[in-house]
Amino acid sequence: MTTETLPERWIPCEEDASGHSFGPEELAAVTEVLGTGRLLSDSGGFVGRLETAFAARYGAPAAVACSSATSAIHAALVALGLGRGAEVITTPLSDIGGVAPIAAAGLVPVFADVDPITGNLDPDSVEAAVSARTEAIVVTHLVGKPCDMTRIAALAQRHGLAIIEDCAQAYDARHADVPVGTFGAVACYSTQQTKHISAGEGGLMLVNDPSLTVPLRSWINKGVEGGVRSRTEDHPIAGVNARMTELQAAVLCAQLEKLTGFVATRVARAQELSDALADLPGITCPSSGPGELQTYWKYLLSVDPEALPGVRDRLDAELDARHAVVQPCYLHLPLFTKSLFDRHPTRLVGEPEAATGRRDAKADAFDGMREFIDRAVVLWWNERITGEDVARISDLVHTVVAAG
Repeated sequence: MTTETLPERWIPCEEDASGHSFGPEELAAVTEVLGTGRLLSDSGGFVGRLETAFAARYGAPAAVACSSATSAIHAALVALGLGRGAEVITTPLSDIGGVAPIAAAGLVPVFADVDPITGNLDPDSVEAAVSARTEAIVVTHLVGKPCDMTRIAALAQRHGLAIIEDCAQAYDARHADVPVGTFGAVACYSTQQTKHISAGEGGLMLVNDPSLTVPLRSWINKGVEGGVRSRTEDHPIAGVNARMTELQAAVLCAQLEKLTGFVATRVARAQELSDALADLPGITCPSSGPGELQTYWKYLLSVDPEALPGVRDRLDAELDARHAVVQPCYLHLPLFTKSLFDRHPTRLVGEPEAATGRRDAKADAFDGMREFIDRAVVLWWNERITGEDVARISDLVHTVVAAG
């Protein structure tokens, strides 16, 4: 047996063990599953245990485990029973897994603009995007920063729209002293490699509308009636196999017990870095407002291109050379530029009708999005970040800014 030598990291990174806290608890849980030989979700006990614990954490009626946050969003759209061709408002700045399910469910993504500093949906733009065909909003809490759910929930109520929260990056975040994930009908979480808790892949649905629990279970279990397999089962809908395995659930049960500590460390280290960079003009650090808790899936710096011309790109390059910066494609190219939309209709805020054809990244009505893209620097962030790592990052940022 050989053990892979991990690359030396400038800061801990979620791509490998340097940025994760797996220990004897996870190993014991996996060993227990292997000892039973019951790896399928409906043959063991860990999936049910995970669902119960996750629902209790946020005071929700139920939770449903699945294969990914992408499948969770798809399941939520199907369970809500939205009309064929209905419009769903969402953000242009997110993983493709947040919008592909909208198209796959036969619905029309409608893209609204975002805040230039946080990258989260701008409620005014969301309001402007509503049409007679709109039936839902998918709200992504980008990098763990809560959206303004007070305003979004209010406009959703005014227009009779369902809310699905994409909380893949926002475990334990809070808005107005209320946990994100509890403002809509369903909230979708990811347990992919880089998330707050991880089993490599996986997803969790927090179910706030109890009437959706059975439809959600049915869709992820091949459309079986009632969501439960039996000898006399019927399949009234065309579902998929998006179940979580017992091995994944075993790891996640152990991870979930550590989540409070993970979040506390992420928040504390982020505050240390924000304090260390507070003296730099032209640099906006992430922060939490009154009644808000940002839980830092990543650490997002915003660099003013007018005050510090060229600094964003130089800082990004210096951090990238140290494998300390994250460069997801959606922070460079908005989702509505994807070739997916050469075949599937979409609509941008300000457009009267949906149409096929990808749109230009410089599309009108997206000033906030373009400014965000021009300003953003996104660092790896996890519970293994130390005070020494924070000092190292701060020193580099100060050096790059001083050099102009």
